Amino acid sequence: MEYEMDYVDSYLQSPESFMVLVFDHDQVVGASTAIPLEFESEAFQKPFVEHALPVKDIFYFGESVLLKAYRGRGIYPYFFLHRENAAKKYGAKIAAFCAVKRPIPDPKQPPDYRPLDKLWRRFGYEKHPELCAHSEWKGIDEEVATSKSLVFWLKKL
Repeated sequence: MEYEMDYVDSYLQSPESFMVLVFDHDQVVGASTAIPLEFESEAFQKPFVEHALPVKDIFYFGESVLLKAYRGRGIYPYFFLHRENAAKKYGAKIAAFCAVKRPIPDPKQPPDYRPLDKLWRRFGYEKHPELCAHSEWKGIDEEVATSKSLVFWLKKL
């Protein structure tokens, strides 16, 4: 919980952060976040700086979560649509998000896991394996936080 509170704090501190919430009546069933990359942590900025991509031109799409019962109902594309609109309004030239780099097959993935790569490509995003960030958190099956590699996906706006 402490890790999650620290993560959310950067969004709360930035007047330019953006969040999409999905409700079923009065219950939140999904959420998606975005923030100009200049307000994200140095770890997420570093790959762009190293490749001479201006941080101020990039809008970073953070988490997207949707309760399982609501998946497959056409909601997920709206997370991208609304965050891209916020990025354009801000004046960003690139939308970016990252995905955890996992082994294939990943023994930790749930039995009904479906990779989203094809969907992200259909939304116009391209995988950039040369842009890789590293972040530490405690996985579900871990007793201590470990470093995870995250690969970025980009779309020109």
